[in-house]
Amino acid sequence: MSVVFFAVAAIVAIWSAVKSEVIRRELVDAFLPQFQDYDMSRYALHTYAFAPSTPLSLQAEYMKMLCGGCAAALSGSPGFSRREMLCLVVPC
Repeated sequence: MSVVFFAVAAIVAIWSAVKSEVIRRELVDAFLPQFQDYDMSRYALHTYAFAPSTPLSLQAEYMKMLCGGCAAALSGSPGFSRREMLCLVVPC
């Protein structure tokens, strides 16, 4: 059963990463010149995604991407809750 949780977490994490890259590419033209290269645009994405000049549809997609990252973390965590894995950490 834990394989199912890990598979769902992997699928959602990949979807969230792809969606983040799509949103970054749509917003990179709106960034200041010092943030338009790839390395610096990662840091400016969160600020510009919620700027008043960003369309609401793009802001909604960004929120879905953030929720996807949270869902990936939450769906992967039950995979570690099996008794066998718990015995590896805490002696049973």
